[in-house]
Amino acid sequence: MDKEELRTQIKALRSLLTPDIKRVKNDAVALRAKKELPWQDIRRMHVFQSVDERGEVDTSWVVPYVRSTWPLVQVTLGDSTRQAPMPTEKFDLILVPLLAFDDNLNRVGYGGGWYDRFLATQPQAAAVGLAYESQHVERIVAEPHDIPLSRVITDQRVYD
Repeated sequence: MDKEELRTQIKALRSLLTPDIKRVKNDAVALRAKKELPWQDIRRMHVFQSVDERGEVDTSWVVPYVRSTWPLVQVTLGDSTRQAPMPTEKFDLILVPLLAFDDNLNRVGYGGGWYDRFLATQPQAAAVGLAYESQHVERIVAEPHDIPLSRVITDQRVYD
């Protein structure tokens, strides 16, 4: 299956999630991320602003959590448009949106390549995808410009 077919399939699957199911899954992702991420080692992080209409995993909890629990961590919120300027600061952690991922931590995004270009400028950063388990696929054919993630945190488990 090519990336465009995969995008269509995963978008359709995410659209089937009811608000109640999404809330339960989002809470599970947030709880697992709070437990599994190396917060004590993070000084600067970049967080994608989730878009509910796209069915993305909710990231609205990140900034309040970090500010109250890890006040020394600087948080930058990403712009969800393809035309967003590339941040120039260096990050320790980047939370990355995705449509699909595989066991090799390859990801399929929305097709603009923005995060691949951004991650290429941030080799020191841990790139972590937040996803629903239903976004896990058997295999993604990676292209030379694709940057694999460091890990993916889902509502059911962590992929390293």
